[in-house]
Amino acid sequence: HLSRWGFSCDCTCCNSASDPQRAFLCGQVAGCKGLRMAEAASLGACSSCGSSVDSAQAAVLLRKEAAFVERYRSLEQNFADMPDPQVTLPRVLADAQKVLAEEHWTVNGLLDMNQDLFEQFGNIERAIQMIEARQRAWTHLMPRPSVQAGFLHEKRADMLLRRGRRADAAAGYLASLNAFRAVIRLGDPDGWYADVAGKFRSCLEGA
Repeated sequence: HLSRWGFSCDCTCCNSASDPQRAFLCGQVAGCKGLRMAEAASLGACSSCGSSVDSAQAAVLLRKEAAFVERYRSLEQNFADMPDPQVTLPRVLADAQKVLAEEHWTVNGLLDMNQDLFEQFGNIERAIQMIEARQRAWTHLMPRPSVQAGFLHEKRADMLLRRGRRADAAAGYLASLNAFRAVIRLGDPDGWYADVAGKFRSCLEGA
């Protein structure tokens, strides 16, 4: 699919038959924490217990995935007009998490929407739970330092500071700085590092 941009990629992700951002729960073995990835029109074996699903089971799960994707896109497009979002968004997320893993892009999007919702209505503890779930998923998908990891650490630290957890917030800002430092090689043209550094200093000075 990258050929339309004039190049091809040989990385593990682009050459893998499975899609790590379409991760499903195992669903076959009680208590199993493994994931199974989408592979074309099927699903792969569980990453933990090795169980597989037959074509009929895969078809059912893929139809459920398609329904959640459609529901997510509808919520995203009509967010401003959503009736009773404090009920609707958590319910859709909970339903999706019965089938799809945190690593699935749809669940990640729903976590992001719920995070914004809880923050808007002042439920910071629930907002922190949402961003921590996003951090777990991103760390699994991209264990190396990244700009996204830096932003997630910063956002969590912002919310921890609002809850008065200054020491935890400082640790979060430091994690954000370390992530940015590892990937920003040519100065700080967008000011990301400088912004977080300022928050980190303020956090320490207010301790």
